[in-house]
Amino acid sequence: MDMTFSFRNMKNWLKLLIYSFREWGILGFIQKPWAFRRGFTKEMVSLCKITSKNHCEFISDWEHNNRWPFNKPYQGAVSDKLGLVRILHEYKECMPEYYFFIDQYGLLPLWDCPNKDSIFAYRVDASAFIKLLDLKKILVIKPTHSEVGWGVMIAKRTTNGYSLNGKDCNVEELKSKISKAYNNIVTEYIIQHEYARKICDTSLNTIRMLGVWNSETCQFEIIRCFHRFGCNGNVVDNVGSGNGLLVYVDIETGILEDIGLINENHKGDRVAHHIVHPDSHISLTGLQIPYFQEMKAKVLKILNENSYLRYVGFDVAITEDGFKIIEANGSSTPSVAQVKGGFLKDKRMVDLFNSIKPL
Repeated sequence: MDMTFSFRNMKNWLKLLIYSFREWGILGFIQKPWAFRRGFTKEMVSLCKITSKNHCEFISDWEHNNRWPFNKPYQGAVSDKLGLVRILHEYKECMPEYYFFIDQYGLLPLWDCPNKDSIFAYRVDASAFIKLLDLKKILVIKPTHSEVGWGVMIAKRTTNGYSLNGKDCNVEELKSKISKAYNNIVTEYIIQHEYARKICDTSLNTIRMLGVWNSETCQFEIIRCFHRFGCNGNVVDNVGSGNGLLVYVDIETGILEDIGLINENHKGDRVAHHIVHPDSHISLTGLQIPYFQEMKAKVLKILNENSYLRYVGFDVAITEDGFKIIEANGSSTPSVAQVKGGFLKDKRMVDLFNSIKPL
């Protein structure tokens, strides 16, 4: 056992060495040995203002990723977008409608598909999607397993025909695209609250509520919260998509703070203060999120009812009369989550990481 343990330690150490050398090189090893030794990326060091004096307050990219998935063996409940229904089965009012699952065998009608009982087949072709789009006018198609909004498509019924992510297409082109969108789901397009539409109307502007299990109180608590917006016509709001921004939210009040991140035209993330949206020119600092307290209470209730999980990020969209939980995630990018402060200053996060692998 000891020999096996030593071998595993040596293997992990070699992986870390290769990872850090690719990131920092020899010069980085000399100038920032602490970053090299612990597996920080250059981007994280820059964004979070990590130094030789405070680096022990932050979980590094390597240390974070080396412990993922945090919700093992139940990671599927949050990594699979179809798995959201398992968590929210008692809260249908908090979910978007799910219409189809797509793979190489065609479209599988899901629980919210209109007239599902009258469809006398387990599988249908893309013509069923077109009929639904004609009825709903706008639909979302997104991969069941993806990050940073990759692969999300918005299909619309227009006066002249159809469009996909803002580009006009005819019915045959659209059917071909949908037929080949393997491992995607088709869902309702959520109409977001007016405040969010005014800021950016091309993307669904979600709020990431990041919850962690407190092993002492045996309850979930919100550790980070930030509001995301698309920009430059982007159909998704993720900063990692290359055209997005986020603003951190005061967890107690639901008011947007004066710090966040911006990534425009794929130039990389940068920290910004007193953020003004680049398209609508609306100042985001000080904005009060509608229904925030109700949303926070419901998210915590759902998390505590699913406490076989330990670390979950819910993406929530505010609507005119409440909110919808769009998806769940098993973590959040460590650099983004720690801009406001290192996780290793928080005992809840230290306990989480140590429960998987000692720091």
